[in-house]
Order: sequence, then C-alpha cells, then structure tokens
Amino acid sequence: MTRHVSRAALASAVLAWTADTGRPLVVGNGFLSREVVAAGDGDHVVHLLAGMGLAPAVAAGMTLAGRPAAALEGDGNHLMGLSGTATIGLAGIPLTHIVHWNGGWESTGGQRVVDPGCAHDVGATFGYATTETVDDPAALQEALTSAANTDGPTLIHVIGAMGDPPAPRSALTMTDFTTRFRHWTKTPT
Repeated sequence: MTRHVSRAALASAVLAWTADTGRPLVVGNGFLSREVVAAGDGDHVVHLLAGMGLAPAVAAGMTLAGRPAAALEGDGNHLMGLSGTATIGLAGIPLTHIVHWNGGWESTGGQRVVDPGCAHDVGATFGYATTETVDDPAALQEALTSAANTDGPTLIHVIGAMGDPPAPRSALTMTDFTTRFRHWTKTPT
C-alpha cells in the first residue's frame, strides 16, 4: 500500500502551522476547504469558494503586501492555476505553496488528473527556491518547518489518495469568511 496523507491530517497540520507562524492561509475550493473548517478554521484563513486555481495568486498578493502567506490547494486547483505558480517562482515571491495530490478532481465527481505518486514538480521548473514531495504526516511537518526558514518560494507536494470521506459543508458564507479575515488583518503582525 502506498503511503499518503489524508485531507484531514493535511488540513490540521497546515492550519496549525499557519496559526503558529502568523501567516494568512489561502485555501482553494473543494474538499480541502471543508477539511480546514472541520479542523478548526481560523480568522487567518481565506476560503476561495469560487476561485478554482487562484489560491497561490491570492497568497502571492498578500505576501507582496507585507504578510508572508501560505496557499493550500488540491491538484485539480493547482493544474487550473499554473500561471500563478509560474509567476510566484519566476518572481521569487517568498510564500509557502502546499498541493494535495490525490490524483483527481474528487469534489466534482472523481475525474482523474494523474497518479498521485507521479506528481511532476513544476516548482523547480518555475524557479521555486525549494520543492519537496511528502507522503506521511511527519515528513509534512518537517517540510513546513523548513519552509518557515526559506527566503524564496517553497512548493510542497503532499501525496494523498482518492476516497477520504469529505467533511461536511460549512454553515459560514463567503461574507462571513471575508469579515473574519478583514478583522484579522487589522491585528499587528
């Protein structure tokens, strides 16, 4: 059996890491967004409920505005937004970009993307300072810790698997998420 990190474990680890390091977290749409809410969410989280592929670009904007950010998205979102990934790498924007590779667009019906074990690392091609592929929670934690000390962009591919049960939908609206985040941005860094 191939090792992998569940969406729930990934969401919990990234949510805790961003809260501990004071980073805003931009989460792509789909099941990962639900997992982040189920893991406890936080005012520092921006959910792009209608922005497939845009999490890294939004995180880049936040970083350029003075708040080093993290982007969390699935492989489907990642493939839809490669232009943002290219811009981050080519411009050297120092953010942390985490991609959950489960091999498909699971929240829209399970269409296949690519075998999760065959994640091609576009980070190196686009000039990310560091790139890593992890397949267990301990390696994920090490990669996040390392990312906090990297000057340029970091891309972490997290190997997942299709079939994790989805977390329930959040009762919060896009307006609720936006209001919380705006309040959080007014807190000192």
